Amino acid sequence: MEELRADYPRNTPVDWATALGEAAELVFPTHRATGATTDPDDEKILEAALAAEVDFIVSGDKKHLLALKEYEGIPILSPAEFLRKVSCLPQ
Repeated sequence: MEELRADYPRNTPVDWATALGEAAELVFPTHRATGATTDPDDEKILEAALAAEVDFIVSGDKKHLLALKEYEGIPILSPAEFLRKVSCLPQ
């Protein structure tokens, strides 16, 4: 961390936990995703995404979430796919 401060002395450090907390939206899922993925721990991600009516789920979980490709019409993208979709990066 100290090395980064030395390399970028003008940049103000960001408290990511605070920033995420301020940008987060609390949702209460009403539908269960039981059996939607082979990893039951990932069901809460799918349930929250559905409750929040998100446009995309972004995940690096190649084994479980990305393998689904979509859930209830919500595309599941890798970070690289998401960046290509929302930016000018070549498809």
